[in-house]
Amino acid sequence: MTQPAPRRRRWPWILLALVIGLPALVLGAALVLLDAESLRPRLVAAVERATGRAFTVGEMRLGLSLVPTVELRDVALANAEGGSRPQMLTARRVQVQAALLPLLSREIRISRIELEDTDLLLEVDAQGRGNWQFARAQQPAEPTQPAPEEAVREALALGIDALRLERGRIAWRDARNGMAETVEFTRLDATAPLGAAMTAQGEVVLRGQPVALSAETGALAAFGGAQPWPVAATLGAAGAEAKLDGTLAGQAWEGRVEARVPDLSSLAPLAQGVALPPLRDVVANAAVAGTGDAVSAVRDLRLVVGASDLSALRPGLAIRGAELTAAGLEAPIALAADLTVEGQPLRLAGQAGTPALLLAGGAGPLPVDLRLEGQGVAGTVKGAIAQPLALRGVDLAITAEAADLAPYGVAGPGSVSGRLVAPGPGLAGGLRLNGLRAEHPAAAVQGDLALALAARPNLTGTLAFPRLDVDALRAARTAPAAAPAAPASATPAPAAAADNRVIPATPLPYAALRALDADLRLSAPAITAGGQPWREVSARLVLENGTGHIAPFSAQTPAGPVTLRIEADGRADPPRLHVVATSPGLDMAALSRALGRDPLLIGSAQLDADLAGTGADVRAVAASAAGHLGLALVDGRVPRSLLRALPQEVLGMVLPGGNEDIPLRCFALRAPAEGGILRIATLYAEGALGRIAGTGAIDLRDETLALRLQTDLRAGPVALRAPVSIAGSWRAPRVGVEPGAAAAAGIGAFLSQQRTPDRSLQALAEILGGGGQRAAAAPLGECGAALAEARGGTAGPAPATAVAPEPAAATPQPAAPEARRPDPVDLLRGLLGR
Repeated sequence: MTQPAPRRRRWPWILLALVIGLPALVLGAALVLLDAESLRPRLVAAVERATGRAFTVGEMRLGLSLVPTVELRDVALANAEGGSRPQMLTARRVQVQAALLPLLSREIRISRIELEDTDLLLEVDAQGRGNWQFARAQQPAEPTQPAPEEAVREALALGIDALRLERGRIAWRDARNGMAETVEFTRLDATAPLGAAMTAQGEVVLRGQPVALSAETGALAAFGGAQPWPVAATLGAAGAEAKLDGTLAGQAWEGRVEARVPDLSSLAPLAQGVALPPLRDVVANAAVAGTGDAVSAVRDLRLVVGASDLSALRPGLAIRGAELTAAGLEAPIALAADLTVEGQPLRLAGQAGTPALLLAGGAGPLPVDLRLEGQGVAGTVKGAIAQPLALRGVDLAITAEAADLAPYGVAGPGSVSGRLVAPGPGLAGGLRLNGLRAEHPAAAVQGDLALALAARPNLTGTLAFPRLDVDALRAARTAPAAAPAAPASATPAPAAAADNRVIPATPLPYAALRALDADLRLSAPAITAGGQPWREVSARLVLENGTGHIAPFSAQTPAGPVTLRIEADGRADPPRLHVVATSPGLDMAALSRALGRDPLLIGSAQLDADLAGTGADVRAVAASAAGHLGLALVDGRVPRSLLRALPQEVLGMVLPGGNEDIPLRCFALRAPAEGGILRIATLYAEGALGRIAGTGAIDLRDETLALRLQTDLRAGPVALRAPVSIAGSWRAPRVGVEPGAAAAAGIGAFLSQQRTPDRSLQALAEILGGGGQRAAAAPLGECGAALAEARGGTAGPAPATAVAPEPAAATPQPAAPEARRPDPVDLLRGLLGR
């Protein structure tokens, strides 16, 4: 409850004195002198002597009867010197009707008082003086004064049958703090009968909102006496109601205030632009006592809040009930609240400072000690707020622990701690979370974050992950839903295969680029993902005005060191993604296993990729890719398992001895991209079985291949040269050889085993192969040039192994006695997977 400022309690009595005293002066003068014009100067002089201020009356009328009427028009009372305006009080019309006969019984019975278009200003200057403090003129002392008892016996009883104020306003100004307020009223009726309770009712307008009021007090004659004088008042606005019940005894007063508000947000127009939370069924009460202008005691403070939906402040937040209590101004505030956060019930309890710190002019710091408990969750908030009214200097230590985070989407225990700092005022100065530490069996994070709440929120800071197991987090996230909905976990795989596509249509998080700005530095000594370790991971994430980039991102991946630069533009339509990836040595076998595939190559390859595309998901970006892809490998191997299609007797001739993989001197690939199509500019492989060169295209839009390979293979004494085509979808490519070229290759393989090749067969092979033997014998390339093209001119290692010499045609190696001579047709079919 806010302590009422002392300066505001005087004006009702000042108004009452002006409303009653001024007409009484007018009536007294009228009863003595019946000439209105002769009475007016005397009335003016009497008021000026009493107030020390200039007083003017435009016109005065007097109606004589048993109930005489005095009417004043255009009344004005000057303001204090240095006031904000010339007049303190103005009224267009003041009318008083008083009965004469009751005067014989020493009673002043005013039948009716009417005031129209009244404008009263109550203000305090910079020195704290109120304009209601009048400098009265000194009056000569009378020779004799009646004894107190006699004065009491001679006092006149005053009664007012009806008081009406129509169309007026009362204004308040305080030069010390610039505070100003105006209350307007259209009609206000009051009565103060002799010996009976005074009543008042009507409607005023405060900040454009109608406020109904009613009041009942003790008898007017008993006001100011030693006996308790009862006061009861009620205010109502926008469905809310405030009640006051109390007593006055001399200068001492006490009372109890109670307010009931069905919807707090409905009072926002009365709160000077303060955004009131949507609290419902609010009840506040307190007992107050004091003497004169001073408040001596405030006790039994209580605030109750009913069920309220606060999802407008935070999605999923609701209050089921809350209560704040304090025994007095200096006593701690006890808080108990039942909340719901995203469907989970929580209970908040503890203490948060004292009411004295929350009152106007209260100084901090405000201590905070709260505890939050829920289903297996417990947290604490401890610290202080240096200036609670301005919400400055927030410094709170926060901890939270959960036995199981399954209700919040991740199974397993967890904890978080840190220190929340807000310089203020409010959230304008931003928020800082220092010393953040979060723990989960699958992950740990620590660091510092700062959030600036400008037109666009800006998040900055550093986060380190001493432990991060992405696989375990993924399993923990899906574990709670696995039991009731087992098919759900398998849903993504069939969906991906439903359209028989390899590249997924995974949406890209462009919305995050438009939501806020950020500058975060991330690091992790080790990350487990895909069952593989990633080490020395570091990245810097920058988001700015709808764009973002991760540069650099570096890591020792399971396949080797990789450096990435990722740029995204969420402002473009469609949005754009640009990825640059480089690696001095990428383990191709480990990379294939990480992708869930059998290795095609074994060894360390240089990677040079620069690709950009547009679209809202990964598939759309790939379908519009432009840039280039380069891969260069030296001194690698081809898995022996790739030749498992060969017959065993042929395999023994091709790869004699053991289960070793096939040596590969080099592999080079350079593919410029445009419009989602990779054009093969360089494709060359050279190893123990010979050489392969190729051209063609890889279509990322419909996921198809169109490649043509030129082979120059040797398997023991057999030489095989033939063009091979690979076409069709990625999932089911077709591998083929033209019939004529296949026949020419078979004849060539047969001739390669003859001491004296048959010239007629050579001619036939040339005819079937389109000039085959000479054309096939044309150079396919060599490792050095192909590797340089694949690297885009970047330096790199050269093959360490020498080129295997071609066997002499005149001295073929005889086959082992127990081994059958290889059939060239079987060899061709096996190598080509036919």
